[in-house]
Amino acid sequence: MNILYITLYETTMRDAMVKLSGLPFVRRAIDTDNIEFLSEKIKLLTDYYADFFQKLEFLPPHIQLYKHSLEGDYDFFYELSKKSDPVFRIVLDYLPNKNQLELKSAVPIHFNFSDSLNLHLLSGLAWVTSRKKIMLYLSGCMLSLD
Repeated sequence: MNILYITLYETTMRDAMVKLSGLPFVRRAIDTDNIEFLSEKIKLLTDYYADFFQKLEFLPPHIQLYKHSLEGDYDFFYELSKKSDPVFRIVLDYLPNKNQLELKSAVPIHFNFSDSLNLHLLSGLAWVTSRKKIMLYLSGCMLSLD
């Protein structure tokens, strides 16, 4: 697998999440708690780019896609991070401090990391619906380091 292709995919996903987080319909979906609509849009966007890069043969056809959504408060996330998979531990460390998050705003999330077997590329949105309630939707892929 060519590192240039992986970088191109990663940059495309990062830019897409940043642009998506600023669109008016995202703000409306957060204001009206239309989580299903917003999750579907994020899923469509990430599936589109994964499919596009697979058709160009920039990503392998057998790529393992990772999709997860989560709802809770900071205490819940903290407890989850202690006993969760490494993906969530890293994501939760990445989230801004709860006092820095603006209410009813979407925060684009994009990062990568590797473990002993895979390179993980994750994109998504996090948003705060109240001072206690946080939503997180992640989509990404794992690429074998072999």
